[in-house]
Amino acid sequence: MRVQTGDGFGLHLVTDEPKKGLLGGLGMRETLRLRAFVCPECGLVRSYAARDE
Repeated sequence: MRVQTGDGFGLHLVTDEPKKGLLGGLGMRETLRLRAFVCPECGLVRSYAARDE
């Protein structure tokens, strides 16, 4: 399963940290991909911010 917005793009979180390089200089912020996991038995959904470290 994937969590998507109405336009088909995946959800993401915008941080307060500036992007690295030129885009950060233009005021753009870092984004984290949102990962969601669903329990097949009860339907509980948990969301986590995926950090690429």
